[in-house]
Amino acid sequence: QHNFVTTMMRQSAYQTAGGFGVDLDMVGDWEFYLRLLPLGEFGCWNETLVSYRHWNTPDRKLRLAARIRDARLMYQRHIEAGALTDLDTSILNQAQKNWAISFAIQLPEVGFKFEDYQRTEQEILALHRGWMVRVTLWFSRVGMVGVLLSLRRWRMKLGAVRRQLLAALSRLGQA
Repeated sequence: QHNFVTTMMRQSAYQTAGGFGVDLDMVGDWEFYLRLLPLGEFGCWNETLVSYRHWNTPDRKLRLAARIRDARLMYQRHIEAGALTDLDTSILNQAQKNWAISFAIQLPEVGFKFEDYQRTEQEILALHRGWMVRVTLWFSRVGMVGVLLSLRRWRMKLGAVRRQLLAALSRLGQA
């Protein structure tokens, strides 16, 4: 997971990757980073400094449907072009799964009509068909996505505590 607002890169890398595309409007930044991956390694700061905020607007339903479609097309294009062959398949699979779960969690907030909801679910499953995506879609459909979000928050908190504990142990071992 990455927030592009906080990204720095060399201008030459930006130009070599071709800059941001406009054909996948809703995921153009993500698509750009897929083109940037083969050019070198990424360095990451392992601390959350920024987070996304979701808001409701009259066009949120259309925007979510477009993001799902664009995310699916983004991966499909890069896979068909063979551009992601050097990327570990487990990383690619995890990225697609994370997108699909994130979209599934947002579905109840948008309020699709039944036919549109089913069509959107199929689009999410076209992105990733794993069991966790299917479970998340089921929780969304029955209105219990809040349970999943609570479990996810606890998992993230436990992960943060674990990282802090490992860092403290590492510092003790260096002393």
